[in-house]
Amino acid sequence: MHRMQPLIIFALLAASAHAFSSSSKVLFREHVASSSHASFSEMAAHHDSNVDDSFDKKVSSRREVIKKTAAASTFMLPLISQALPVYANDEASTSYFTEEKPNLDCLLNLPPITPGCVRIYLCRHGQTENNRLRLVQGARVNPSINGTGRKQAIRLGEALSRLKQSRVENLEFPKLGLHSTLLRAQETAEAASLMIGRGTYDEDANYDYVRKYFDTPTLPFMEVERDTLKLMSEPSLAEIDFGSIDGKDVKEAKKEMMSTFGKWAIGQIDASNGGGEDGRSVLQRVAKALFVLRQYASDTTGSVVAVTHSAYLRVLLCLVQGLPFLAAKTIEQKNCCINVIDVSMKEVVTITNKSSVFGGLLSQAPADFRLQIPKAYVIRQNEISHLEGLL
Repeated sequence: MHRMQPLIIFALLAASAHAFSSSSKVLFREHVASSSHASFSEMAAHHDSNVDDSFDKKVSSRREVIKKTAAASTFMLPLISQALPVYANDEASTSYFTEEKPNLDCLLNLPPITPGCVRIYLCRHGQTENNRLRLVQGARVNPSINGTGRKQAIRLGEALSRLKQSRVENLEFPKLGLHSTLLRAQETAEAASLMIGRGTYDEDANYDYVRKYFDTPTLPFMEVERDTLKLMSEPSLAEIDFGSIDGKDVKEAKKEMMSTFGKWAIGQIDASNGGGEDGRSVLQRVAKALFVLRQYASDTTGSVVAVTHSAYLRVLLCLVQGLPFLAAKTIEQKNCCINVIDVSMKEVVTITNKSSVFGGLLSQAPADFRLQIPKAYVIRQNEISHLEGLL
């Protein structure tokens, strides 16, 4: 912009503002004159003392004030328009994404896979309307991801694709992706896989591409792009069944949900929410999933992607780190975050009734409780830098 243009615009706006201010003073005086309250009359008298007398003589009615103000605006706007430069991008933006720059290279600084282990990229699904509205979303509700959820899934796929394209030594790229049986996890895995196969980073074009896939139900997934992840459904990755509180407002359901988690935290693993899933079942599913994912990773490239759910991931992360279940509520798991864990192919850990996850010696877990899980190392937790502007 020319250095004089800001001064021109400022002067024009100031002149317009003065005309409007003077007009508003006359309207204010007329309004006050009709008021029977002494305090308002005093205010008007004080206000009138500052009004330009010459202007008062010319304006005799509200209609004239409005006409003059409109005329001033009509006169000023063309001048302001001429003072402003025209840019090619002044038109309304059609971008689906914000201006914030995501860190799509967020996985490239991961350490090599721990010796004797395979690597699992554990991801949460994209946003749904239930997430946006803060409704409890367990295994009994099955919504699709929304528009924001698609964008998040695209970013997830782009970040994973960067890992693939980089060919960083000792960071084997997964060729297999597993997801829970719920639609939100399946759609997230599909959108991310499409981005891995596409291998480009034009976000608006990628969004249109994914939208076309989702809006064309007859389009076979594996025929869309080559080099996508091979996707499989895995029931053990499903979200916890929260029973009667599923679908309720989170604030209304929080007390009951925390009560159940509190019982699990002291070993009362057979407790559940109103006919929902008990803690014993959740723990058994998590253990099964870890063994299943380990095997799939071992049979392919040494790593695998899994798309699952928030509460489920919190339990899993507590379990593999030996954290008390009470810590689950402090573990953040944003939509489409990435957790990276290395799982031992040989070592196992046995969870007993007196394990730290149940509070140790204070645990009320059944005396005969035993659960084996593969030993795992959490390499990264709740990675979200690829989601800049979408959370």
